[in-house]
Amino acid sequence: MHPEFSVRRANVEDLSGAYAVFRRSILDYLFRIGLVDEGAAKNPPLAESWQRQASWIKHLWNTCAENWVAADPEGQIIGWALSIERDGHLELSALFVDPTLQSKGLGHALITKAFPSDRGEHRTINALQDPRALSLYLRSGVNHVTISVDLTMKPGVFVSTTDLVFERLDGSETSINAVVGLERAVLGFSREVDIRFIMAERPAWLGLRDGQPVAYAFGVQPNPPEIQDFLPACGPMAALDPADMPALIDHVIGQACDIGEFSIAVPLMNHLAVAHLLKRGGKIDPFYVMILSDDPTLKLDRYVHTSPAFIL
Repeated sequence: MHPEFSVRRANVEDLSGAYAVFRRSILDYLFRIGLVDEGAAKNPPLAESWQRQASWIKHLWNTCAENWVAADPEGQIIGWALSIERDGHLELSALFVDPTLQSKGLGHALITKAFPSDRGEHRTINALQDPRALSLYLRSGVNHVTISVDLTMKPGVFVSTTDLVFERLDGSETSINAVVGLERAVLGFSREVDIRFIMAERPAWLGLRDGQPVAYAFGVQPNPPEIQDFLPACGPMAALDPADMPALIDHVIGQACDIGEFSIAVPLMNHLAVAHLLKRGGKIDPFYVMILSDDPTLKLDRYVHTSPAFIL
């Protein structure tokens, strides 16, 4: 037992404390790279961000593989780590330490518990560009795959040269199974529980060719009226053939005309998608993440990320 903190499995009473550590840590990182001011970093608006992210945090909390917290001698939550396991693929979705207590061994203690080397056939982390955390991640057995960026997009109707036929998905078992099958082909694993969750949150379409599903896209999820400080998000999207990515993206952009600006997260190795989004006027946000993995089956050249970046 470390004299300054203890590490234990999280319970339901830890949710608010874990979320507060997450927001303090992420705002401190954004302050250090110049994206927010000191006031926002020291007093993060927890209520507003919770309204936007609560459904995601609760989903991950309730479907996690490992969920651990670090507490100080008074019982205050000072660190949080959570991973999910889908079809044998382990992802580290959260690893956050209170900014005033970093470099004291909390991160190492938490990642050892939440991201064990003997769990999962393959393992992935969506990592911030924080050198203190990055060295810890790379020592856990994953390697650099690509950098992923957010692009700010304006909706518009574009005519794409494609033979794809888009079919709106209704959340039925047939819809779920079609997306799960495409994900397995592109990512190398399936994540039915996440697809069910996202399909309840945002619109989705299949791209059909000759009546067969060859692509899918989850469209832009509008913000509730009380949340206007964050851009609406979309994704994931995937295509068996990378050449179908531009038509898939144009369909999502066209369906967002009643929503306004939104963000789309793209791995830079998806060259066709990146070039097409820039052609459509996309503006690269200075915040980006690094995809680290030991999985050689990830076909991120034909994939658009789930946003927010809690999972691939």
